[in-house]
Amino acid sequence: MALLDGLRTRQIDAVRSPLWLLIIRALVFCLLVVGLAGPFLHKDTETATASGPVLLVMDNGLFAASDWAERISTAQAIVENAARTQSPVTLLLTAPTPTEQPTQDQPQARAAAEAEQTLNALRPSPWPVNRAQAAKQLSALEHSYAGVFYLADGVASPQDTGFASALRSAGPVREVRFPHQTALALTPPPPASGDIMARVLAVPSAIPQDITALARTADGATLAAIPFSLPAHATQTDIHLPLPPELRNQVETITLRGISGAATTLLMDETDRMRPVGLLSAGGADTPLVGALFYIRRALGPTTDLHEGTPETLLNRPLSVLIAPDGTLTGTQTQQAVRAWVEKGGTLIRFAGPALAGAPHEAPACR
Repeated sequence: MALLDGLRTRQIDAVRSPLWLLIIRALVFCLLVVGLAGPFLHKDTETATASGPVLLVMDNGLFAASDWAERISTAQAIVENAARTQSPVTLLLTAPTPTEQPTQDQPQARAAAEAEQTLNALRPSPWPVNRAQAAKQLSALEHSYAGVFYLADGVASPQDTGFASALRSAGPVREVRFPHQTALALTPPPPASGDIMARVLAVPSAIPQDITALARTADGATLAAIPFSLPAHATQTDIHLPLPPELRNQVETITLRGISGAATTLLMDETDRMRPVGLLSAGGADTPLVGALFYIRRALGPTTDLHEGTPETLLNRPLSVLIAPDGTLTGTQTQQAVRAWVEKGGTLIRFAGPALAGAPHEAPACR
């Protein structure tokens, strides 16, 4: 017990804290005060706003869809900076939204919180911008602004001169463009283009691009992925899709992967289908320029899926129409087979000529 009593330690309290501990406590207190004060440092001088009314003009047409997320993020940063200085924000869109009337109301100044809610609900419009209408609205504004921000889509229009003048009259202008901004559009190919499914139009860029086009069916399934390259400074290129006509006719839309929007979506219609057409052949070689099938092949070949042969080979496959040149419906068995096919809903186009004129008692294949 005496030994255990001797092991008892004595606790000695320091009269003052060590210097290093005082320094740490002072730093923690200073950081706490700075954090509660809420200081703000502008990361991007393009979105910094001065104290005073702010005008935000934004291209929201079909070419703005490719960088829409970055565009909205930049607009929200401008509105947040205006909220810190309690400055009102006037939002002007150069393309009408689907819910707007044809005659747009004059934009009004609003609180930054209300402008931010409008931006959150905004979506790109599926049509081009109307900068002439926007210039009229800018000219009707009653006062000048401390800062005018223009979020451009990078695509010029004939109304740009008057629009730029109206912007400058509203206040000091800062045009904001995006580094990865690419304006692309899909258009139908010229007639009789073979396996060309679409044509890509682009604003010339100094950097070549590798893009993938997606051919989709009516239910949204991807039928084919077609990679292609857009060379530097190129204004257009073609999308080739070498598919059998049966599969090609199932394509409903062509889009560009990773670039959504109305401009990069091409809807296929009946003029893009390659319908199967049967040509009855009488056998033997077809004489160029004067043969029965020569001009039919030249007229229908680029836009249809042509099949030539006898009724036995043609009528056993799906056909949109059957074409019978003069002299191909002479046999009784052939006429009966074609008549049965027509009575089931088939369409027959028959050409008259010397062979038909020389057989006045021939029974018609259909009525």
